Amino acid sequence: MTEPDDGLGRNELDTSQVASATDDARLARLEEQERIWLLWVSRLHEHHARAGTEESRIVLEIAKRRWLAAKTALANYLARQH
Repeated sequence: MTEPDDGLGRNELDTSQVASATDDARLARLEEQERIWLLWVSRLHEHHARAGTEESRIVLEIAKRRWLAAKTALANYLARQH
């Protein structure tokens, strides 16, 4: 798709293209955050299963909260898009 020329030899993005690009970037960021925190939860769960310390439990609980926050943010974003 070609973009309209602004008369100065440059192409401008229209507002809908900018909004779409911003939405795509936001969605990608939220999906990545959710995925990363889920990976951390999985890894920390394995570590806690081996170590079984209070510290490993606390770190696992923090990661779970962060993952749930990322998961909720993604779900809320998707709900607003539809």
